[in-house]
Amino acid sequence: GRARFAYASAGALELFGLTPEALAEGDEALLALVHPEDGARLLAERGQSQAAESQWVGTYRTRRRGAPADAWAWLAVRATPRPQADGVVVWHGYVTDVTRQRENEQAAAARRSAEDANRAKSEFLSRMSHELRTPLNGIIGFAHLLAADPQAHLDDEQRRRLGIIESSGQRLLTLIDEVLDISRIEAGRIDLTLSDVALAPLLTQALQAVEPMARRAAVRLALRDPGALCVRADASRLSQVMANLLSNAVKYNRPDGRVDVRVVESAGQARIEVADSGPGLDAAQVQQLFQPFNRLGAERSRTEGTGLGLVITRSLVELMGGRIGVDSAPGRGTTMSVSLPLATMSAAAEAFGASFQGVPVPER
Repeated sequence: GRARFAYASAGALELFGLTPEALAEGDEALLALVHPEDGARLLAERGQSQAAESQWVGTYRTRRRGAPADAWAWLAVRATPRPQADGVVVWHGYVTDVTRQRENEQAAAARRSAEDANRAKSEFLSRMSHELRTPLNGIIGFAHLLAADPQAHLDDEQRRRLGIIESSGQRLLTLIDEVLDISRIEAGRIDLTLSDVALAPLLTQALQAVEPMARRAAVRLALRDPGALCVRADASRLSQVMANLLSNAVKYNRPDGRVDVRVVESAGQARIEVADSGPGLDAAQVQQLFQPFNRLGAERSRTEGTGLGLVITRSLVELMGGRIGVDSAPGRGTTMSVSLPLATMSAAAEAFGASFQGVPVPER
């Protein structure tokens, strides 16, 4: 039941902190270094290999020389038994430090598990999206038809309730789209088509889309002439980014407030700035601005939102090779900026820039 080492290389000192001379006296010092959960298994495997006269291959944990008491190294042993006439078994073999290999294998396994989980989540959300959209579209569609039906003879309260049904359904659809975008981004399944995008028409259309919301909130919109600047971006995703920033600038503004959009060219990039005259954010709120579902206390107000828009916006901007910034302080509003690489100026952009008239400020 005991063993001693007739020979051990200098590597034993490196692995175990034990000299070959110490190992020659017996294996007690070596076994004392083995992890308590691995010792009995290790000896059992050795016994089985000896009885079968087969090669012993196994792994176990041991204390690393000079490492803290809770730090364990993974070793791989490979040895062959050779029974002698006097009943002694001579083993020839070697021990290898495989700690880094084990760590790499565990990291790879964890990565595969996470990727599998992401794929499963994306597939689940995609299927659920379809299942949720079908009844939601029915609810929204019939609410709209009922409100528009002159023969329904609805009173003001009934129309108000129908409006709540329709707007609530639209909010649910928006949430489904945002959750799906988050899922696709995490899984690396967002498809982008980069091209030269003229900023003037894109920003004009984005402000025109948000103008009805601004009118209802009594917020004025203004766009400073961006000229014929073009950026390298995905046009549809950049439109999504601007729609989110502009709607936030309107929602979190104040009555009689203002939203100014301007473009600054610098060092081969175009920086699109969306500045609002709202209450502004303190340093702690700025730090939490891009956390999913964190609405910085706005969930206690009547302002609608999910807390996902800015998370998606930042990811889309970074996927397009840009960056997003925020400049804010209590009492002086918030300026969100998107910086993207400049692209070559197209003839269409030049023509549009030459005839740019700006976005009209709603009459008040």
